[in-house]
Amino acid sequence: MESLKSHFTKALQATISLTNNSYLTFLRDAVEKVSDSSQEDQVLSEYNQNLLEIVSENNFALNSDKTNEFAQLLGEAHFYLLCKNKGVILERQREGANKTPDFRLEAQDMYFEVKTLSVVSGSSGIKKSLEDSLDAQIDIEDQLKEGKRIAIGISVVQPYGEKPYQKHSHPISS
Repeated sequence: MESLKSHFTKALQATISLTNNSYLTFLRDAVEKVSDSSQEDQVLSEYNQNLLEIVSENNFALNSDKTNEFAQLLGEAHFYLLCKNKGVILERQREGANKTPDFRLEAQDMYFEVKTLSVVSGSSGIKKSLEDSLDAQIDIEDQLKEGKRIAIGISVVQPYGEKPYQKHSHPISS
């Protein structure tokens, strides 16, 4: 069976000629750590299986909702692993009909709800970033078709507010 990290890498590679999912690229280190540790721990093994199911979906890296879902679940798994590596043993809380925290520290009767930093506007922000990257790729291809030897495309990863390069509408010349 292929590992989470190999499926993840293949998903990113399958889309690189179209667009770059910068958010997923940023998560590569956490994916590798969770994937590598999943053989040693039942909780991580369950997370790994759930993450693998998401990554294995067709065109996962182009789907902003799946990207966001993956990132949130990976955040929980990575938090669990970081705690475990520091000797803090957590018990995963199963989700039921009511909202529950993600983990419980039994010794102190403490609970943890993991919130993973995402991008501006969540799934819609990821979608905008993917579209922006695709537009940059199209710009590059158009410039190459025009015979330019050097082509430039610009994409901004999750800007707050306006895209700085479009604020004054100065075209890029080469």
